Amino acid sequence: MSIERRMRRKLDIKCRAGEAPEEPNGKCVAWGCKRPTQRASGKGLSEMYCKRHIEFKRRHGSAWRKSFSASELKPIREAVRRWMSAHKADKWVLRTVDLLDYRLRSVGPSKVTAMQWAGAGLDNRERAFEVLARVCDAGVSGSYLLEAVLTVRVAGEVLSAPRDADFMNTQIAKLIHRKASGTHNEYRRANGGAWRRSKYPRAEGGFMRVLGEIVAARCVDVTDRETVREIASTISAGNT
Repeated sequence: MSIERRMRRKLDIKCRAGEAPEEPNGKCVAWGCKRPTQRASGKGLSEMYCKRHIEFKRRHGSAWRKSFSASELKPIREAVRRWMSAHKADKWVLRTVDLLDYRLRSVGPSKVTAMQWAGAGLDNRERAFEVLARVCDAGVSGSYLLEAVLTVRVAGEVLSAPRDADFMNTQIAKLIHRKASGTHNEYRRANGGAWRRSKYPRAEGGFMRVLGEIVAARCVDVTDRETVREIASTISAGNT
């Protein structure tokens, strides 16, 4: 998205937010929140959530549930790895890993340098592909992507969490994004020295949902309900 287009969009949102809302006393629907909605306060377009919960949802994919923590995911990831090791010769697992490897290779090298704002001027889908390019450059394989999708699917089965697509795809993207979240460039000085410039984009926003969706769509042959419950049962049985 160009700077000019972004400015026009920002101005349009500001003008629409300033219009009289249908419910001038509308309250945020998040549990326990009594703040006015963005629309009611004239600071945004949402007629369901206040600004605080909009930002929370942008970061975690849910207006009430935080992202899965490393400690929550640890026993689940161990169970997923055991299952993948036991089924590594399964034709559907092999096919899925091949599809994911091809997806990583097909995006090409990263096009964003550390001199740029990471993702600046790109739409959500382009930013998602840029993350996949950086992940590929870091040597991440399709097997890890499948592990990430299975981990989140099983977490949704055994933990208290929403199972809607926004939350699940955001959580999948977070596991992928952290593998190569920064862009780095090294520069040589005239005196022979060197310096490095790094940029670490925040793992939040619409592109995270798109990233998770792109990867999850290639795992449907393996991440069925039966497989998820099979892995989940090994956790509940204490085999961690």
